[in-house]
Amino acid sequence: AIRMSSESRKLGVALDSSTCSIEGFQWCLNNFFRASDELVLIHVYDHKPIDLPEPEIKKLKGFGYASLEEINEGTRKLKECKANEMMKEYVNMCLKKGIEADYVITNGNVKTTLCDLAKKENFDMFIVGSRGLGMAGRCFLGSVSDYCMHTMECPVLIAKCPNASKSKCGSGSA
Repeated sequence: AIRMSSESRKLGVALDSSTCSIEGFQWCLNNFFRASDELVLIHVYDHKPIDLPEPEIKKLKGFGYASLEEINEGTRKLKECKANEMMKEYVNMCLKKGIEADYVITNGNVKTTLCDLAKKENFDMFIVGSRGLGMAGRCFLGSVSDYCMHTMECPVLIAKCPNASKSKCGSGSA
C-alpha cells in the first residue's frame, strides 16, 4: 500500500536531460513531492561501445588515432560526467524546495534497468516522464513510461510534459 499520510514515502524518479523530463520533474516538485519523501533520482544511460571490423580498426591505428577501447572508454566517461552534472542540478532543484534527494547513475537498457532498480529498491511509487509520443511512436519506438507502467510492481506515476502540445519534447541523454 502507498503511504499517503505525512509519513515518508520512498519514491524512485527516472530523469534525463530532455525538456519533458525537466518540466515533469518541476511539476512534481511543485505539486507532488513532500519534504518527508525519500527521493531516489535515477538516470540510466545506454552506452553501446563502437564496434568496427578489424580492417577498419587497422586503418584508424595507421593514421595515429586512439584505439577503439580508448575511444569507447572516453565516450563512457564523458556520458557519466555529463550525467553527474545533470543529476546534481536535479538535486539542487530539490534542495531549493526543502527536499533531500539521492541519485543513481547507471548504464544499461533504460526500460529493464529502471524496472530492475524499482524492484531492488522496493519503491512505494515510481515517477517517470512521458515524451508525448503518439500511438504510432509508442508502437514503433517503444515507450519507457508504458513499459514501466506494465512491468513494475509498484504504482507508476507518469508525469506528462506540461507543454507537450505546445512544443516537441526532445529526447534527452547525458
